[in-house]
Amino acid sequence: MKHVWIRRYRAWGVAFAIATVAACSSVPGTRPASPERATVVASHRADVPPLVAHDSRGAGPGMTYSVGVQDADGPSVAAALQARYASAVTACPGGLPAVSCSGVLMRATVRGAYRVWNPNPVSRTPRGVPFSWLRRDAAFSGMVFNYTNGFIVVPYQTALGLPGRYTALEVQCVYAYDADTYNRTTGLRDGCSPHDTEKSTNTAPCQSQDIFNADQWLRRFEYATNRYTMQCGFRVSAGTPNAAAVFMALPAIRAKLPNEMWLHDELMVATWGQDDPRVPVEAFFFLAGSAAGLAEARANQTDFQAVTGHWVPVIQLTLPTSPNGPASFTYTP
Repeated sequence: MKHVWIRRYRAWGVAFAIATVAACSSVPGTRPASPERATVVASHRADVPPLVAHDSRGAGPGMTYSVGVQDADGPSVAAALQARYASAVTACPGGLPAVSCSGVLMRATVRGAYRVWNPNPVSRTPRGVPFSWLRRDAAFSGMVFNYTNGFIVVPYQTALGLPGRYTALEVQCVYAYDADTYNRTTGLRDGCSPHDTEKSTNTAPCQSQDIFNADQWLRRFEYATNRYTMQCGFRVSAGTPNAAAVFMALPAIRAKLPNEMWLHDELMVATWGQDDPRVPVEAFFFLAGSAAGLAEARANQTDFQAVTGHWVPVIQLTLPTSPNGPASFTYTP
């Protein structure tokens, strides 16, 4: 397969951010930088590092920049992902859940009947799309169905700050573990409803059961005999009271059950439109050691550029093998 040498998106005439490193592009005081040179912009919060973007003349080691340059090179994306993985923020600017500006929100995919960056057009949950969220304090060692590749999306707050470039994908609800959302089809049909066939345990949204934190969740579900079906999910969508605090139940639960780190979490994201030209794909990834995964990631990269006009990098992901363990994100030219 022909390697992609061009490392630039087509100019959109708008500021472009690769990623937020535990921050967002809407940070007060952030301003676009010129195409000739990006500039360092300090965050308004001490615990939120600056945004990362590409300097068109080539970024030196350890340099971080504000949003404002039209293209995104692979090494910068890999560095941003690495930083977001290591982040430990408990809330994002504006009081939004940590997933909005930290960690790595990804969807494992396999090439088939539709473009992988589109929602499944025949999904049983047409208003929700399942993703996983990887962060050091929410580590997992395997992907759904043992898939070996997929795509990573730009954080919600970055996308919100660039509405002309990105569709912001909002997380609707979160499950500490794979929740068999294929069989959570009632209610809003967004995958956040009770499990269709589980009758022995109440699996309705956690807050409706007065479950708001990890300890309350564990008292109900720690010893469940079927982790996939016997758990509730936490609503965190817009308007949810204390959504940032509620979201942090996810890493707290996983920290209490280290023997289950092999099983990924599951987050339901609000469905976006088919062939949306602003779908916020940040990178295609493959698992280290998987030649098949690499081949699919490169094919998806080529297709994405052909359809949308945007180049995004292919990133090799080495998953952690222990709770709170390291993961690595490496650009693959």
